Amino acid sequence: MTDPCILICNQLNRHREVLHGALRAQRPHLRVHAVAPGEIAAGFGCSDPRLIICSDPAIIQCTRPDAFILLYGDDENRAHVGIGGALRTLFDATLPQLLSVIDEVWPAPDHPNE
Repeated sequence: MTDPCILICNQLNRHREVLHGALRAQRPHLRVHAVAPGEIAAGFGCSDPRLIICSDPAIIQCTRPDAFILLYGDDENRAHVGIGGALRTLFDATLPQLLSVIDEVWPAPDHPNE
């Protein structure tokens, strides 16, 4: 079994880079990759991401991850979350809420960086 991989490929570069840095700092035991949406096919060090954070639902459909966070759903300040077929919406999603979603996918005993 390979190490868990999170792929961040939302449209806004600065948001993608900030999320990448925050997730690497808060969950150092996970592999986190950030790529522009158009670079997914080029390879990014994670051939089978278990969680995708993106802003384009077509990326979720073509990669079929175990879990996803779709940011800016309907061009509004919300995120749609899917884990194992269960869907929910986060309104005004915060970093702690995103970390909570990640912890649902990969439970870890301690998170000393929070």
